Amino acid sequence: MFNRTSAQHPLPADQKFVGPAQKKNATGHVGLALFLSASAVGAIGIGNSPQSDAAVRTVPFRQYSSCPKLTSALRTLLLPLVGPYGLTGPFYNGITPRPSVKTPTSRTATTAAPSAAKAPSGATPEIAAPASAAAPAVAPTPAIAVDASPVFDQAAGSANSSATNVQEIGVDEGDSVENDGRYLFATVSGAVRIIDTETGKGVANLGPANGSEQLLLDKNRLAVTRTSFDSVPETVVDLWDVSNRSQPTKLSETHLEGSPLAVRTVNGRARIVLQSNFGQRIQFSQPQEYFPSPNALEQAEKNNRAIVRKSQAADWLPRSYVIYSNNTQSPVKPALDCREVGRPASATGIGFTWVATLDLDIPNPRYGARGSGGVIAAGQTVYASSGNLFVATPRFNQPIVIAQPRPGAPIPIVAPRTGSNTQLDIHKFDLTPPDGATYRASGTLPGTLLNSFSMSEFEGNLRVATTQDSAGFGSPTASSVFILKQAGRELNTIGRIDGLGRTERIYAVRFVGDIGYVVTFRRTDPLYVLDLRSPTSPRLIGELKIPGYSSYLQPISPGRLLGIGQDADANGRVNGTQLSLFDVSDPTSPTQLSTLKVGGQSNAEYDHHAFLWWPATKNIMIPSNVYTPQGGPQGGLLVASLENDKLSEKGRVAHEELTEYFVYENPLPASVGVAIAPAPSVVAPPVVIIGTVPPPTTTPGFAPQTTFPAPRQPTKRLGDEPISRSLVINGRLVTVSQNAVKYSNLDSLTPIWYLKRP
Repeated sequence: MFNRTSAQHPLPADQKFVGPAQKKNATGHVGLALFLSASAVGAIGIGNSPQSDAAVRTVPFRQYSSCPKLTSALRTLLLPLVGPYGLTGPFYNGITPRPSVKTPTSRTATTAAPSAAKAPSGATPEIAAPASAAAPAVAPTPAIAVDASPVFDQAAGSANSSATNVQEIGVDEGDSVENDGRYLFATVSGAVRIIDTETGKGVANLGPANGSEQLLLDKNRLAVTRTSFDSVPETVVDLWDVSNRSQPTKLSETHLEGSPLAVRTVNGRARIVLQSNFGQRIQFSQPQEYFPSPNALEQAEKNNRAIVRKSQAADWLPRSYVIYSNNTQSPVKPALDCREVGRPASATGIGFTWVATLDLDIPNPRYGARGSGGVIAAGQTVYASSGNLFVATPRFNQPIVIAQPRPGAPIPIVAPRTGSNTQLDIHKFDLTPPDGATYRASGTLPGTLLNSFSMSEFEGNLRVATTQDSAGFGSPTASSVFILKQAGRELNTIGRIDGLGRTERIYAVRFVGDIGYVVTFRRTDPLYVLDLRSPTSPRLIGELKIPGYSSYLQPISPGRLLGIGQDADANGRVNGTQLSLFDVSDPTSPTQLSTLKVGGQSNAEYDHHAFLWWPATKNIMIPSNVYTPQGGPQGGLLVASLENDKLSEKGRVAHEELTEYFVYENPLPASVGVAIAPAPSVVAPPVVIIGTVPPPTTTPGFAPQTTFPAPRQPTKRLGDEPISRSLVINGRLVTVSQNAVKYSNLDSLTPIWYLKRP
């Protein structure tokens, strides 16, 4: 940890990362007052304004050529946000600071390139100017049939074993389980363990786990990324040599300041995308009184301004250090070079979003992860193709207090912009340089993303699906798909489709080649099919409306698309998990071929790692959690079969009696209690005399109640433990839950061995 004090790896006092002092409770009162003030003003100017048809704007971007220039920029950025308790204000929401501080609105000149050690081999080519970004929505029209869903057999890690279900082929994603065809690497029963599936025995324990671990296996190297919290959030990356599965060796332990947003591996290099907030370790001055006086508040703010004016870039940059296998430790230092940091002209958060790189595939790796590029922005959604990484950062557009005012001063408010209530900045990083990730370009879109599947790169273009809320409460939503192309430092919109699912929101997105599928939902499930073969003229060519919705879409064979979501009635009331098979061989006329009602809820609806399609046996596996009439959970794995375009249930696998839960039994027989009588319809105000108790009154015709039912008593029971992952290893089905692993026959689903709480 950054402020670790363990005897094994002590840090000098000047190398500890120290978090801010705990704020006084009065801070909460002030923040609440400002929030209520902003909310009260929020109704001003809010109405049913139409969606803006303005062209999508780009994001002017600045990269700094030296630490002094970055220092000056950070001081300018942060000084308007300083208050008596440290950094305050609305930059978390992307609102421009006090009006007196001018934020550039046009693209500024790019300064010197990053250091030679990290510079790419060639400059970014300039791309021709984009076409109009405001292409109108296209109504469904007939189109030439296209290969709507090519074979997407990414589950087969080998002939007899599956791999992590990922968004893009060739881009591995951190998950709680990995396997090599025999050994299972998994977070089970509070530890990261290696289990031999042939014997059902645990062969190694890599240390305790807190549930945040993400594993990446590359031949004989295993990277374990976990989140740790002390005074500041940090990400710890352990690199293991697992050549000997029963005697793994830790090669390095890297501590990165910040919280992980995503973990991806491309071509043997792991990329960890992190978010580090400003001021989380700066020791700001704070008033000591519970209800500070105006003078105390003013003096604390003055002291904090002095701290920011004296700060250097290194005081704000995220830091890192490495503990090596020989128990030595590197110095604590900034994880990024100042020349690797960029900032959009319109900032979107008080912090850094940055990328750390860890080598997995070379014989003598440079042990430890290293920073390799970042932006001053609050990252949220990460998508990676085989060559590029995209980070989306939201900017909210609602009325909000500019900064904490001094007592008695008016509360400054920013009025909402017209059009969509939110804006989205997207930053592109190049993953091809061998030494890390290099920033390339940025762009801005209206709306919000559902998840990483809302972005997809194809033939050099980025496709993005967003839902836009109007700036007014109660105004209809709508969704769009944008196609972006890089031109210099900008991601420009060259094509778009608008008006998808008006009054609805996006529930699922999947881009497969030059076809896009979008699901929106409110009462019914419109499945839209998009023809994206011409990036400058994308078209809506097919639509299917059915009850319910799909929240995850998986291509499983040419012309077939599987949806996982919820069944619903005509009013939009959901009835439980449902599998749906769609025929999309004719993209102009998609149809639903079969459904399978599962009931309850499944993690696969929102976590694609929980889904497994095994084409060798045409089986679909998803976790299924159903609550019994007694009130307890019944966890398990649903195994479905797909034969002749028909879905059917093959069976279920359960991890029996591991989850403890409470149920409330029926009320016990009534017990004798105190006399309770209903009050008469008209009763004179009682005269209460201290030291006496007025006699109870009764109402004629109503006998006093002398008994009452005993409260319902909870009873502890054991139930099936929810299964989180399913894999195929050496032709057998492996299921993993929090505290158990089961190895079953894939055909009969009968257990071979069951390892409880290893």
